[in-house]
Order: sequence, then C-alpha cells, then structure tokens
Amino acid sequence: MDITSFVANLLVLVGIILVYTFQKRQIESLQTSIKGQQDVLSAIKTYFDIFKIDELKKYVALKDENTLLESRKKIQEVTAITEQESKRIQKTVKMMEEENSELVSILWGLLFLVPPHMREQRIRTFGKGPVTEQIVKNLPSVADTYVPITLLDMALANKASENPLNQAYEEAKRSGDLK
Repeated sequence: MDITSFVANLLVLVGIILVYTFQKRQIESLQTSIKGQQDVLSAIKTYFDIFKIDELKKYVALKDENTLLESRKKIQEVTAITEQESKRIQKTVKMMEEENSELVSILWGLLFLVPPHMREQRIRTFGKGPVTEQIVKNLPSVADTYVPITLLDMALANKASENPLNQAYEEAKRSGDLK
C-alpha cells in the first residue's frame, strides 16, 4: 500500500470519526429534548388528571345553575316584599281617602256655621286644590244656608270636661265675655 492510499484511508477514517462524534452529540441533544418534552407531557397529564376538564365544566355549569336559582329566589323575595308594600300603601291610601272624605264632610258642615258674608273670605284662606274647588263649586247652591251657633250651644252639645270647647265656654263665662 502506498502512502497516499494510507493517508486517504486515514482521512476517511478521521472524517467518519468526526461525523460519528457530531451525530452522537446531536442524538444526545435530541434525546435530552425528547426527555424534556416527555417530562412536560407527563406534567400536563398529571395536571389534567388532577383538574379534569369535564368535571370542571360540570362544576362551572352547577355554579351557573346555582347562581340562577339564587337570583330567581331573590327576585321572588323582592316581588313578595313589593306586593306586601303595595298592599300596605293601597290600604293606607284608602284609609287616607276615607279620612279626607270625613274631614271634607266636617269642613262642609262647619262652613254652615260661618255667616254667608264671611264664607268666601274663609274659603280663600284654604289654598288651591281639588277639595277647595268642590267647595267653591257647590257653595252657591247653599249660599243662604246659615246655622247660627254660640259657644254655649257647642258646650252643651259636648259635655265632656276635657273638651276644649267646654273649657273655652267656662273661661268665657268666668271672664264675663258671655252674655
């Protein structure tokens, strides 16, 4: 064998050794990368085993349903309270209407105690409102109606000693203002 062929063979052998070493390092690098990927996949698998997606979806659906049911319950409670308050307000309004009706009747009756020439003057002090309008509207039909009443008549009509009219009568009688 001659030296050239020996050197050529030696160069080929060195090239093969270099290629082998280079590929071995690449293979080791790829094996390390694959091992790292396997570790990541293992961790993901463990994560999914711990937090099962289907069970999480079920949990979220249950939470949503629970929230919806609680909201409906709150709405029912608020509706019940609103209905109660509405009934209470309607009852109060009805009671106030009855009381106002009674007060208007009393006021109407008291207007007959005022002499006709003073009625209009007194009515002007009432203010403006639906009750005053009704009184002004109906007043001309009873313009000449007058029931004179004295403090004595009022005191005799109500004999209770706590009545302010009786007290006023007694005071007027003592002071000599009563004739």
